[in-house]
Amino acid sequence: MHCSCFLGNGSSLAAPLRTRDASHARIYGHWEHLPAWNALSVYGRAILTIMLMDYRTGQNFIILSDAQAARRANCARATAARAIEELQELGWIKVARVGKMRGRKATRASAYYLTMYPEEIGIPATHDYKKWRPNPTA
Repeated sequence: MHCSCFLGNGSSLAAPLRTRDASHARIYGHWEHLPAWNALSVYGRAILTIMLMDYRTGQNFIILSDAQAARRANCARATAARAIEELQELGWIKVARVGKMRGRKATRASAYYLTMYPEEIGIPATHDYKKWRPNPTA
């Protein structure tokens, strides 16, 4: 496998894609003991896995529309939208940019931060999912 790396002068240089650079997701064993993990739906877990695969070190800005999430998670668009909302409520992701994909003013997909990684270099990760607890009155 090769990837194209673009140089500042407009030319490109093909470099081999290293295995560690390949798309992957890390699901940690200790997550299964977190209330926020246990509260996730199957589609919430699927879309979180998709977002983790899209993450690149130092680039915590995941662009994903409801339609893209639905296609990749093999579910309906409304189901994907609910799963993304669920990920926000449980603290796994934060909205970085609200997008608009339908209608006259459709321009771009929403973008998200994964809370287990820093939003920007020098700012620590918030790990909001570790702090989430179910509502005892519900």
